[in-house]
Amino acid sequence: MVKGGDIVQFDWNDSGDEDHTGIVTRVEKNGHSVAIYYAGHTSNTDYQSVDESLRNGGGTVSFWNVK
Repeated sequence: MVKGGDIVQFDWNDSGDEDHTGIVTRVEKNGHSVAIYYAGHTSNTDYQSVDESLRNGGGTVSFWNVK
């Protein structure tokens, strides 16, 4: 299960390597759906929705838990 503080990495062009990295800032459960938000190092990504970023940029996403 993804949680705040985890790393999120995006592969915008499905090339197999990560193009952007952020930190999960919030996970919201709403019934059967889950919304995950992250902060990145570029403008306008404070509390950006992972789903919205994928809709806008395409590609895939991976999450990494840091213990």
